[in-house]
Amino acid sequence: MALVSISSIVRLMPVLLAVAACGEAKQEAPTPEKPTFQSKEAWPEGSDARPWTHLNFRNDPNDFQFAIVGDRSGGKRDGVFEAVLAKVNALQPEFTMSIGDYMEGYTFEPDELAARWTEVDGFMRKLESPLFLVVGNHDIFDTASEALWRKHAGLPRYHFVYKDVLFIALNTEDGRYATPEERVELNKALAIMKDDPKAVGAFMQSNPLIQQYMHDNDAGRIGDEQTQWVLGLLDKYKDVRWTFFFMHRPVWRETIPNLGRIEVALGTRGYTMIGGHTHHYAIETRNGRDYIEVGTAGGGWSPDGKRGEMDAVVWVTMRDDGPVITNLVATGILPKDKVPERVTGAELCGEAYSLPCRYQRTE
Repeated sequence: MALVSISSIVRLMPVLLAVAACGEAKQEAPTPEKPTFQSKEAWPEGSDARPWTHLNFRNDPNDFQFAIVGDRSGGKRDGVFEAVLAKVNALQPEFTMSIGDYMEGYTFEPDELAARWTEVDGFMRKLESPLFLVVGNHDIFDTASEALWRKHAGLPRYHFVYKDVLFIALNTEDGRYATPEERVELNKALAIMKDDPKAVGAFMQSNPLIQQYMHDNDAGRIGDEQTQWVLGLLDKYKDVRWTFFFMHRPVWRETIPNLGRIEVALGTRGYTMIGGHTHHYAIETRNGRDYIEVGTAGGGWSPDGKRGEMDAVVWVTMRDDGPVITNLVATGILPKDKVPERVTGAELCGEAYSLPCRYQRTE
């Protein structure tokens, strides 16, 4: 039998010790949790007075914040959408929702439509948070534009669940497309809009083909098949904390039978409906729930002004008892290195606040 030398044993000692250690349960002292808040001031003895109101911090890990941006097109104002996305980056939401109309649309030239998608893709890539798209009437308006949407964005409708909250993105272009004759008249309207925005309304009102097209489509549609899909989702996700519907056209403004079916299925569950298309902010309550039309992110405004017209970011904080929704007017979202000379509306005064205005703010 071969003898093992002392030097061999010395060389093997580290290996033997390592093998032995593997057989033992490694005992480590647990790392104590650092308190979220602590203060070790020498407070006056016998006094409960403190320089704070309470310590109920809003730090529930189930809460989350997301942003919503509005219409970019329909008489778009160049540069605004990009500026709004930069302001969203400054806010750092967990993700960003949108409500459609990313391009001017209504072109029946394939190369032109593809170029507009390329332009929009370039804007969207600058957003740091995930951006969720919703179909608008300027994005899908015929079979070719629908095919291009599917190429770039997959489905015209979809859903997802985030932190036990259900998000449903509807396709309110679920109706008929314009006929070739209607296309001709729509192109005329677009040409007039470029030259004289105030004249386009009169042209459209006096044009029977456009009137018929708008009558059939302006309310937006939720077809039977899409409705069944929604009802299936509501049945599948009965116990979520909240449900958000995102759509382009605010279909609740018209009589849409399938919307009624969805509202009945919603019952007493918590939900919020959010749309756009009208290019101004508005809110109404139905069934004890909020139905909101968000402001613009560069979309056209009416020539004579309208209540609720503003470029804004809607900021939503989701809590267990429902969402907290706030409008952040885009001019008031300022990165730390941007100090403008004047900010329109920066002074809280006037009729809304019953305070006299000291300064006349101009752009």
